[in-house]
Amino acid sequence: MFTPAFMVFFIGSFVTDIFGMPKTFQPAWWLIGYIVFVGADVRALELSLNVMMRDLRVKVP
Repeated sequence: MFTPAFMVFFIGSFVTDIFGMPKTFQPAWWLIGYIVFVGADVRALELSLNVMMRDLRVKVP
């Protein structure tokens, strides 16, 4: 979980600077980014397990 945290930190800094917001808005961007990254990870895990289970059902007679 460290990789999303590092990415979200720098994305928050970048977005805050682009929109000219005060630095106090960075935790809001961190939270939004972390939710997006963890959601994407959970969805990818779900899809991977779904494919794996489907393959197991096909191979077992």
